[in-house]
Amino acid sequence: MILENDFKEKFNNDYKYIIPRFRIFHSFKEAQEEVEKNEGLIFGEIENKELSNYFNYKRTLVIAEPGYGKTRLLKELSFNAKSLKKKSLFIDLKKIPENKNIEDFIGLQMDELKKGKEFRIADSENVILCFDGLDEVKQENFSGIVDKIKSFNLKYPKVFTVLSCRWHFLKKYQKIFAGTDYVYLYIYPFSIDNIREYLSQASFSEDSINRIFDSLQSKHRDLIIQTPRYLKFLVNYIKEKEINDIRDITRAELFEYFIYHKLEIEDNRLDKYKRDLIKRVLEKLALIMEIYQTNIITKDELMTFFDELDSNLISLLQQFSLEMFYDKS
Repeated sequence: MILENDFKEKFNNDYKYIIPRFRIFHSFKEAQEEVEKNEGLIFGEIENKELSNYFNYKRTLVIAEPGYGKTRLLKELSFNAKSLKKKSLFIDLKKIPENKNIEDFIGLQMDELKKGKEFRIADSENVILCFDGLDEVKQENFSGIVDKIKSFNLKYPKVFTVLSCRWHFLKKYQKIFAGTDYVYLYIYPFSIDNIREYLSQASFSEDSINRIFDSLQSKHRDLIIQTPRYLKFLVNYIKEKEINDIRDITRAELFEYFIYHKLEIEDNRLDKYKRDLIKRVLEKLALIMEIYQTNIITKDELMTFFDELDSNLISLLQQFSLEMFYDKS
């Protein structure tokens, strides 16, 4: 359950929610073959863009790259469940204590919201649970959380469950869902039409929208603002800086804004020193990727990059494990 006032405060409901483009796969292997073969590009038909289509399956695992709107999607599903005459609850997986099962945690959450009488766990198709952030669960609690979800699914087979996870994280732990009845819903980047719709809702003129595309266009690459998170950052940047002419935006300033705000979202618990270290490394990495016109870097390429860092920045590795840097950044 999401309280309406909280929802409107966090997500400006003056904007019409743009439902992401997605495709359903019936196994992770099927999803991996399709996505990696086409490098994330879309071929063939995409599922009809209706929120109700997300409940065609009892168990759905939403997977996407960072910034594609997994959390927002689950909150939209939970908030709009009443239109389907269903009761729903959004659950942040990293907040479930190690000593609590899912039912107990839901009871605690209902007590906090003072809405306990409006939500009751029952083995019913009228109940939807949206579990967000599997990839954000602490490593030491991870296996326990997965076991709790599996146990809950066995105990309540009629309940609809939607679970979200980052694509690259699930690639590493895909075997944990072997033998379950989860389908894999892969979210694709925004289309050009999606971007135009979003910018129009943000009161940009057609001329300004065309200038944004011209400023950010690169050959043989997706636009960075096809990632919804960065599209939102772009709009915030233009409004915060009170930029009247889109041509005044420099890519360097824009990317610096993106990097800092992404770090705040990824881990606002980092102290300033650690955040500045990661920012400097990401800036250098972004410059190299810009020079070589690529959006993707492998772990081997990242290792090579670290080998070539100057001695002042290599101290980053003393602050963070490479695995943590790769997974979080």
